[in-house]
Amino acid sequence: MAKIGDFVGTPCPKEPKPWRNRSYRELVASLECYHCRLHGHSQAAHPNTGKTKGVKACDSLCFPMCCVSGNDHHRQFDQYKLVPRADMADFEEAAHRWTVATLQARGMWPKYMEIHGLK
Repeated sequence: MAKIGDFVGTPCPKEPKPWRNRSYRELVASLECYHCRLHGHSQAAHPNTGKTKGVKACDSLCFPMCCVSGNDHHRQFDQYKLVPRADMADFEEAAHRWTVATLQARGMWPKYMEIHGLK
């Protein structure tokens, strides 16, 4: 039990920390940009839907977005300039599914990973 002033209650459970894996992010970044299919300039983009400020979503939900000056789809995505907010969840789900399917089809899916969905 936690006591704060005259209030005594059960503390709220902490949210589990999102899964982080640098090698998986690098694998995702090795793919072509999901939006424009530009190869060799991608970063692992995290979904924005449902996240809180300053906290990125789980790495298992990443998808590749290019980061080339003048064609920076990752920045545009993060600033909600690439996809309207109303369509963001559907875009992220499609990008995640494409990433998983592409890695699997190319024999690149890590054996240690389960497949997680956004919805």
